Amino acid sequence: MLRLFGLPKYSINHSPNTFFLGKDINGEAAQDWVKEHIGESQPYLFSHLGQVVKPWWIEAAGGQLFNVHSAVLPYARGIYSIENVAASQYLDLFLQSAGMTIHLIDEGVDTGPIMRAYRICDPFRFDSIWALKGYTYYKSYELYLDFAKRLLSDWEVIPLPVKSHPSFWGPNYKYKDFTETQKRRAEEGYLAMKALQTSSG
Repeated sequence: MLRLFGLPKYSINHSPNTFFLGKDINGEAAQDWVKEHIGESQPYLFSHLGQVVKPWWIEAAGGQLFNVHSAVLPYARGIYSIENVAASQYLDLFLQSAGMTIHLIDEGVDTGPIMRAYRICDPFRFDSIWALKGYTYYKSYELYLDFAKRLLSDWEVIPLPVKSHPSFWGPNYKYKDFTETQKRRAEEGYLAMKALQTSSG
């Protein structure tokens, strides 16, 4: 992201209202913060999480707990999802999965109703899988912010979430499975698919 877009304008703690929940978002500090700042109001909650949340998070948001995922759901779920797809060198699935998704969080892993999904045009225009991932993150935040602004500014209409059928769900990739070997496979797989696309196109 730094190579593609440079340093962000604002620091992580630029806002005086910033509060850090710690590494365990399901811990007591997080629960105390939710009780103090949310209570019974059940607002929209917008997150970008690398952990599976406990059901009390979903309950606190009244089911309106949003997340942005750096791949197209439901085809590539879990952590390092697009990287794992690249490692498989399954070109059709990669092209289908390269993008981002705004969805509601449910008790599954990236199985909640989809609010918006975006596919990246020409995901092989980057020099590496990591450049693609950096672009995906940046674009995800941009689209997520736009979605939140639109949702909060118009109370007369709300977007309609779409629940995907389990038969379309891709594998649930886990952090522990993204080893150094798998990382190299992802890097090599991306470049191999890129070369294949270049030679055939």
